[in-house]
Amino acid sequence: MTLGHNYQTHYDAELAKGRPQEALMAYGFQEVKPLTDAADLFVVNLECPFTERGEKLPKNFNFRAKPELVGILTAGGVDVVSLANNHLMDFGAQGLLDTLDTLDASNIPYFGAGRNMAEARRPAILTVEGQRVALLGYFFLGTRNIEPPGVYATETTPGVAGHFSDVALMEQMLREDIAAARAQADIVLPYFHWGREGTYTPEPYQVQLAHAAIDAGASGVLGAHPHVLQAMELYQGKPVVYSLGNFVFGGTGTLATSAARCGRATSDPTAPTCPARCCP
Repeated sequence: MTLGHNYQTHYDAELAKGRPQEALMAYGFQEVKPLTDAADLFVVNLECPFTERGEKLPKNFNFRAKPELVGILTAGGVDVVSLANNHLMDFGAQGLLDTLDTLDASNIPYFGAGRNMAEARRPAILTVEGQRVALLGYFFLGTRNIEPPGVYATETTPGVAGHFSDVALMEQMLREDIAAARAQADIVLPYFHWGREGTYTPEPYQVQLAHAAIDAGASGVLGAHPHVLQAMELYQGKPVVYSLGNFVFGGTGTLATSAARCGRATSDPTAPTCPARCCP
């Protein structure tokens, strides 16, 4: 979901017309609220920083939202957000730090970005119906990465988790992080930001990394970034959703989205498979 750009413009314009702020906060998820309220855990990819500061990173598109728009997440009942994407660093380290502070102040857990790489790779762990769920986030575009390398965290600088282009290093990262997460949780779910925009077929590296994650012990895999729906599969009985498409997306000239998918899974840590379905 992207709350910046046209979503921010819409919010400001409607607020100026006198529309109640409470209604504007509820607008983003109002049509799916019954579905998300019924979920034990509601996870979204937050594809913009909450900030009015920072320096614009040189790139083709830069998104951000005022920190007050975090109220859209709380009104929507979002439980946890992934920050591992190509827009979280659009306004540099300051934008990321403001986002972390905003989410912390709203008691919304996050994963996939941090003040350094160790923090970015750290899972968000939540207890759901007596089961501990660990969520990991990664941004990886393979050899077609057009984003500045500065979006990635290092040992000493803020950014997102992942790697600029080396799939072998990504596999190593997955093995290490999933093993560490499995020691703390019953369910481990990596959430990738990957693939080519506008393409309906996963790239070979997406399949490679998804399978590597499950081979390492992940309970399933989620993906986003292409802005369209991509394939689903069961690998070793575990669900892989390669791209969920757009959902609440303010990055284009209309707030309507042409194709989106809500992933819904039921987990039993004692079962060999994880039943999952998507709600269009």
